[in-house]
Amino acid sequence: MYDIKDIKSRITCVTIARHLSLPINKSGDRCVSPQGGTNPTELVVYDDRFIDFKYNQSGDVIDFLAYVKFNGDKGESIRYLADLLGISNSNTINPNWKKSVQNQCNLTQAWHEALTDEHLNYLHDRKITDETISFFKIGYNSTLKRIIVPYFKNGYICNWVGRTLSETTIDNPKYFKPTSNPETAKKHNLDIAWIDKSSPWGLNTFNTFAVPCKPIVITEGTFDALCFYQSGYSVLSPMGGFFSKEQFSTVLSQLKSSNAPIYVCFDSDTAGNNFALMLAKSLFKHRVEFSILTTPQPFKDVAEAYQNGVELSPENMQPKTSLMFLAEQLTDPDEFADFARQASRFVPKTKLTLLFESVAHVFPKAFLSELKKSCFSAPPDSIIEEEVLSKHQLSHHDSLGFLEYNNTHWVSIPDDFVRQYISDALAIHRTGSKVNSVLTLVRAKCKTTQIFNHKPIMNFVNGTLDLSHSTPVFREHNPADLCTFCLPYPYKPGTYSDNWEQFMNDITNNDPYRYS
Repeated sequence: MYDIKDIKSRITCVTIARHLSLPINKSGDRCVSPQGGTNPTELVVYDDRFIDFKYNQSGDVIDFLAYVKFNGDKGESIRYLADLLGISNSNTINPNWKKSVQNQCNLTQAWHEALTDEHLNYLHDRKITDETISFFKIGYNSTLKRIIVPYFKNGYICNWVGRTLSETTIDNPKYFKPTSNPETAKKHNLDIAWIDKSSPWGLNTFNTFAVPCKPIVITEGTFDALCFYQSGYSVLSPMGGFFSKEQFSTVLSQLKSSNAPIYVCFDSDTAGNNFALMLAKSLFKHRVEFSILTTPQPFKDVAEAYQNGVELSPENMQPKTSLMFLAEQLTDPDEFADFARQASRFVPKTKLTLLFESVAHVFPKAFLSELKKSCFSAPPDSIIEEEVLSKHQLSHHDSLGFLEYNNTHWVSIPDDFVRQYISDALAIHRTGSKVNSVLTLVRAKCKTTQIFNHKPIMNFVNGTLDLSHSTPVFREHNPADLCTFCLPYPYKPGTYSDNWEQFMNDITNNDPYRYS
């Protein structure tokens, strides 16, 4: 068993891309698909995720290595990365991933075949078609007494959710997720070690090269998601509740890599409204444009509306832009001011004017007047400087130029990289003179005269060997080491190498004293 969080914290998809000799230099770079292609934008690689649009594959660094090098076998990928990084066994993930997933595939097929006429009639009454039932391998678990809806990722099953058919109670919640109920899973001998907790439901509903491009909807419940899918949407769903932090990272990657219109539609009850507001704030913070859809009246949710013949088109669901939705929700002056200033970075002035007009009855006129002035002007250089340095650990040396710390060592980067960081922060306020002005501030703020690569250390992918003590000490990486290199293999005490032995004998002329 290996510690997957430790693996993912020590190496990025960009690093693995370089390791695999792909032409990727920084987060967001693109190239042709490693599985064969001609379009130089088919594959996009970020630090924490990758997406292959041609073959509809995506995931984290483990998925990436498995996809490119190990024919999709995450178990082999985990073992390879653990060895590369010098990570020893712990109790987090099963390295026999391929076997575990195959067992789950067999179990999912058995659940699918366990659907009776009663279950099929229930699904058909909810207007779920046989094609959908087959495509998602929807099944029935007789022990849990639940309809099972699997999650898919890169062609394999990565999770599942159980939806009760009976009345919802404290002891019988509407949704059962095996990773959220480990004791119940253990009680019923359900293996959960293979489950990918970073994947939302619906990744297999995306077809990037579909023409016209399918709209994307983020929705809450199982049947809501299935109904939207049947209505021609690509769907992302937490299948009850809200996305985990890892799932939201995946959602963000999918949304930012698509040009399709994006919609959010949660239940209209208090919990649904709260989830919609949380998601709207998070998406807005990451500059994702979307619209909110409202459940058609008088129905309690999308699934019920669909069941009653309502077409789930945006026109039938009163779409409201994220800007106007959030403006209606934010009644605290400070919170609204922060929201407006963030919006001013990427929202055109015409829409920003409409925003202020929509809240004229909520906030004092003098307050809005002053806020509007600040929003229609470019943010102060010092604010952009602080934002850039809060996101990127930078240093500047007269001889070396800019360097950025990447969790293991300092890497030299061109000025243009820093200009891009500044440009991204300025958004619609970017100008050449403004970018250069902030660049001057950033350079001065992170200027150093300290000497790099001067300390007696050896830097490995799994840590740093500090030779400044009478007995060498192996410890975590530290930016204060000012080290600009990292050996591409782990430090393993006691490891013997014939090549190293021969090298040492050659340079010491086989003299044991000099060797020691």
